[in-house]
Amino acid sequence: MMWDRAGRRIARSLESEFSLNTEEVAYLHRVRVASGRLGGAARRALMEEAAEALSERPGECSSHELEVSLGSPESWVVAYIDREQLTLSEGLPGWWQRNPRSTRLGLVVGFAVVLGVGWGGLRYLTATPHFFNPCGGIIATEFETFRAGGATEFRAKFRQDERIGVTLCPHTSTPGVTIKEVYRSDLVRMAFQSVGSEVDLLPQGHWIGDASQPVPWHSDDVPWLADVVLWYEMEFCNISGSIGFNTVEIDYHYRGRDRTTTIDLGYWVMVDAGDKCTNEVRAKSDRESEQWQLVVGDGITLGGPDGMVFNMEHENISRDLCRYLSGVKPALDAEGQPVYDQFEPLEARAVFQIANPEFAERLIDGAILGICPEHQDQRERLHSILQASQ
Repeated sequence: MMWDRAGRRIARSLESEFSLNTEEVAYLHRVRVASGRLGGAARRALMEEAAEALSERPGECSSHELEVSLGSPESWVVAYIDREQLTLSEGLPGWWQRNPRSTRLGLVVGFAVVLGVGWGGLRYLTATPHFFNPCGGIIATEFETFRAGGATEFRAKFRQDERIGVTLCPHTSTPGVTIKEVYRSDLVRMAFQSVGSEVDLLPQGHWIGDASQPVPWHSDDVPWLADVVLWYEMEFCNISGSIGFNTVEIDYHYRGRDRTTTIDLGYWVMVDAGDKCTNEVRAKSDRESEQWQLVVGDGITLGGPDGMVFNMEHENISRDLCRYLSGVKPALDAEGQPVYDQFEPLEARAVFQIANPEFAERLIDGAILGICPEHQDQRERLHSILQASQ
């Protein structure tokens, strides 16, 4: 009777209605416990009779005196059942003994089937595909490869505004999986910013550098592996030493649900500041940030009203626009020739992906009035592109 909420509510209302004292309340709750197998209406009627009888006793009666004059609470229940010719609700043990073996066996089998179906359905819905990444590398003008103790690190030199790529081939042998996006979720105000990804479903490495059209793919439609490059551009030179990552997130659809998992790349991707991130460079970046804040105004916080595009903080979205207007630099091969330099059009940059046009306008103005004022002549054109993209 620990969770007898209905009986407790009845008892509390009767305590107030009949102004029962402590001893009388205790007696009434014993009646409540003893009458737990009665139906709701019968139980309330019995408890009302008991409360009325208690209220007619002298107020100074002890619990023993109440029981001597009124009888035990259990006797009230027995007398009421006999008088009203009631049948107590039968618990499972009584029902179990009264019914034949075949009925009981059928109940057990039915319960087992229901339990099995439920467990199977739960396992179906919660099954998790195994992802792995058997390949990888880096696309950058200056980088070194380090291997030690079974670990591999690709370390690129910081080159302002240059695009670098992280290559991988995330794969699962589980059929029915749709891989929707591969990305890093925490590259906020780092030395390199995500600008999107490019997928080659024919695993031949035919990338062109255009990160504006990420392509979902199905695990059972790709012959073996899908080659992916995550494109980044070097931006905030606000580090000392190196900064990087060795895992990526995968958004995928499986068995009716959208899910996210994290996989280990099997190597580290690092950007090394070298001698590029001097105090003068950091001071210039700080001045640009202050001016950007003055232009866009208050209320711009991490995440903001429209979230982040390509996991870029809002100031990074403005800086991304400035970087594109000034000219993104492609990586160079061993002969000094540009590679993967078919960049996406201006309209594909992050600021034009924001759902709220007024908010996007503030970030455009923050870019060309705060961070790169040398491009103020582009302001009307940028606002026209924004209006066309909505």
